[in-house]
Amino acid sequence: MSNYTSNSVQMQQQVLARAAHQGLMRVGATIASTQLAAAQQASLTGTPQQRLETLASVLQAPGMSAAFGHVDAPLLARAGRQLTAATTAVSLGRADANTQLQDAVSSFYQLVDRAVPLVQRDERAVVGHALTQSMRELGYQVHTDATEAGQAVAATRGDTTVLALVEDGGTFEIDFAAAGDSCETMLADLRDQLSRHGVLVEATSVTRHDNPGGGTLIQLAARQDRSDLVHGALQHCALHRGNRRTATTQDAQARVGERR
Repeated sequence: MSNYTSNSVQMQQQVLARAAHQGLMRVGATIASTQLAAAQQASLTGTPQQRLETLASVLQAPGMSAAFGHVDAPLLARAGRQLTAATTAVSLGRADANTQLQDAVSSFYQLVDRAVPLVQRDERAVVGHALTQSMRELGYQVHTDATEAGQAVAATRGDTTVLALVEDGGTFEIDFAAAGDSCETMLADLRDQLSRHGVLVEATSVTRHDNPGGGTLIQLAARQDRSDLVHGALQHCALHRGNRRTATTQDAQARVGERR
């Protein structure tokens, strides 16, 4: 029996640092996008001191100054100045402490907003690289390619075909077409191998199927290009993303129309 799974990932911090050193990432953040988003929300609540600590823990983290500098250097400089001013105002109990804090939080929020999509793209590259390396180490013949839409990794070994599609943030879908029950063992082996690269995988959904031609992902990719599953998967991903953007735009336009 074969299976198709959607997976969430967690990357150990040293993996991000190593990937940045290897040039796998454009921004090179040493803090994961999910942690950045959590810090962004945390900056809005709590005591003034707690909010300042949240800002400092991200802005002053090793490697993050360079990463944010790639995103928006002037905004980073402004956020740094505002953090210093707010820290002083809060510590002295000045009347303008709240205003200074709000200014610092506003710049920090904007900076993280701009950084997260780029960091997610970097995380996609890191996971795609780890998947490719892991599959090769497990004896698969691997073909991979990436576009703006995502990264696809196709692998073959004997009578087994594997197709993975990695999205921004590093989450990925993977589909096994294999004889018997061996795919569950192969998936476990792949997770173990990925963990050696510092990428920890947790399945968010699993669909088992008896189709020797593959499950949902392989079938959708084959529908686009049966001779090249990587190209087919990327084509499907681009179409899916385009449909999602159209729906989002239409929804936004509808909301604007409701206000008029």
